[in-house]
Amino acid sequence: MDLTRIEFKDKQGRKIVGDFIIPEASKPLPIVIICHGFKGNRNERHIKAIAEAISEKGIATLRFDFTKDPGESSLSFEDMTVSYELEVLDQAVEFVKSFSIEKIDTKKIAIVGHSLGGLVVGWYGANHSGISAVVSLSGVYSFAKLLERELGAGITSSLKKEAEEKGFVYVYSNSLKRDLKIRKKFFEDSLNYEMDRVIRELKCPVLSVHGTKDEAVSLEHSQHFTGRSRGSQKELRIIEGADHIYSDQKNLIEVKMIVAEWCAKVLLDKAN
Repeated sequence: MDLTRIEFKDKQGRKIVGDFIIPEASKPLPIVIICHGFKGNRNERHIKAIAEAISEKGIATLRFDFTKDPGESSLSFEDMTVSYELEVLDQAVEFVKSFSIEKIDTKKIAIVGHSLGGLVVGWYGANHSGISAVVSLSGVYSFAKLLERELGAGITSSLKKEAEEKGFVYVYSNSLKRDLKIRKKFFEDSLNYEMDRVIRELKCPVLSVHGTKDEAVSLEHSQHFTGRSRGSQKELRIIEGADHIYSDQKNLIEVKMIVAEWCAKVLLDKAN
């Protein structure tokens, strides 16, 4: 398999950096586009492992950074919004479609999102009928539901309140080992994207994966993703003991195999 660092542009002409894996093949391959979560990047352990596992099934993958620090793209993290991430995902889909027809089967594009990325791919899939499948990993279904918690890991009402008072708030990045600034417009914008508004339009195959010890996003979010989507092919897989980023090696192996085998089943009509 060849891994290629690629660049494409967001809708304002700014650089987006990603990694493309295209397995050797004699015919056009399906592709899975993978979106990281809040404060994440394309090279997080679980994102990279899932991309590699999917590609080992004979499916091309593209993973990319929404921002810089964390990530290598152009937009500052503090200016990130869900609206922007949806724009970038759309550009990623268009980038994939521009590839040679001999390499990529543009009629078989699946999208995978972790955490906040789950909301992004769910919303995008509901609004774009050309998407073949959607996978939500520990995904956010309702931003308002996250804000019901005053304290804890991830996004909370106390963070939103502080951002409203100061115009911004700091959130800690485990990958960078430092605080990151995020503006209040992130919270204002995110509340515009409640999956209940569009879930009936999500009719393609849907997989939700969630851990029983997720400290940032409750299992209820994934239950809603699969329970309320309208497609006939939908599945919820619960990983016992897994946290939000599948830190335990056993959980990481399980999640990457679940996603890779499901993508192979849906996109290749076989599981191996």
